[in-house]
Amino acid sequence: MMSGKFLLVWIGVFALSGVNAYSANTPKEERLSGPYKEVTLTLYKDVSIDHTMITLGDIAQIVTADLVLRNRLQAIQIAKAPRVGYFRNVNKTRVLALMDKELPDIYKRVKWAGANSVKVGVIGQVIERDRYVALAKRELESVIKSISTDYKLTERGVYKDLNIPKGNVLISTSIGNGKRGNTDRLTSSMKIWVDVIVDKTHYQSVPVWFDVKTYKNTFVFTKDLPQGYVVSEKDFDTRYTNIANPQGVRQLDDIPEDMRLKQNVKAGAVLTENLLQEVPDVTQGNTVKVVVEVGVVKLNASAIALEDGFIGDKITVRKPQSDISYKVTIVGKNTVAADGEG
Repeated sequence: MMSGKFLLVWIGVFALSGVNAYSANTPKEERLSGPYKEVTLTLYKDVSIDHTMITLGDIAQIVTADLVLRNRLQAIQIAKAPRVGYFRNVNKTRVLALMDKELPDIYKRVKWAGANSVKVGVIGQVIERDRYVALAKRELESVIKSISTDYKLTERGVYKDLNIPKGNVLISTSIGNGKRGNTDRLTSSMKIWVDVIVDKTHYQSVPVWFDVKTYKNTFVFTKDLPQGYVVSEKDFDTRYTNIANPQGVRQLDDIPEDMRLKQNVKAGAVLTENLLQEVPDVTQGNTVKVVVEVGVVKLNASAIALEDGFIGDKITVRKPQSDISYKVTIVGKNTVAADGEG
């Protein structure tokens, strides 16, 4: 057990040390009610920092015998640092508001000195334009090579060196046209986003554009064909051509079956997915077989389809050489069912 003499000596040393009777782990509410020492806060006129967040310790000299309080004041975040080459002014009013938010009523113990506002600049580093443009090109090449090894990329636009704060730098790239990883859709103009991250905080994004030409064998129409025409292999030839187009429409590597043209096409046009649609089970204008059930008796008749449709669809048909029309349900290829109609 500690004797009275040693207890008095221990208390005296503690008092002379200037350390408060609470630790850094004491809850905030308890520390706020503690016996704060007086604080003198001197704002600098201008400062330069080398990180992305301005703290109170960056812009002011903080003098107090309360070491825990001083550390907390120094760590108060004031604002994001400006971009390299620019400046940010921080005035006393903003500092007071942020101090009061972190440590309510602390301003009553603060003595102010120095400037009324601080001009903050950033000590930076440079990312050369050739470096990040090359990374963007590599990202685009990784996509294009999955489609063709014969391509040409031409950088488009003016790109300058990037001035960024000092710190650990990470540069990431991603496709800017639609969803990342959609590698079968190329446009003749492609954008790659270059994201610059400093000390795990996003700092800047730069779009880098390329004109794209990608060559491969593809199917082209050998003659002019009308809308609604059902295509087959005989309608195409192969040609080695640039497949990158402004709309990013995908070229077909195979000629599909049971597909028809959605529009008129010209000879020499490249076969793309937007030109075709599935051939319906019933086509407008075609003669269809009408199956009529009357009790246990099945009767067959014919009619003219007035619209396209697939199995399960209800469409309108017309009796041959008549203006009488009625509704039927498609049950098969050019076959419909009606109840009691013939």
